[in-house]
Amino acid sequence: MSTNDQQNSSVIPASTKLRQLLSTLGKMQIYPGCCPLALTPREMGFKIMIFHFAALAPAYTAIKGALEKLEKEGIMGTGKELTPKMLFEVCGLSESMEIDARAEGKAFEKDV
Repeated sequence: MSTNDQQNSSVIPASTKLRQLLSTLGKMQIYPGCCPLALTPREMGFKIMIFHFAALAPAYTAIKGALEKLEKEGIMGTGKELTPKMLFEVCGLSESMEIDARAEGKAFEKDV
């Protein structure tokens, strides 16, 4: 166990009444070849873990690839099923429309 692991482990018993959150944005970055696996913080007693790099790295790779393809071939390479409306649905469009309708709002009065 490294010094950081020992320090992190000692915090848990001292703060059992607090929520235990580990944010990997800082000294304990978790990415390939760097630091402990996700299991290690769990074993140390952390209840909630935020892995910032887990979403950022794949997003960067995909965006970079799409832009390179657009530059070289003139197309993004996404399928026809991937539309702006579909992306908004993933982000909660239908739910937002329902909430707006229940509140008698008019945000989606003329459709999307």
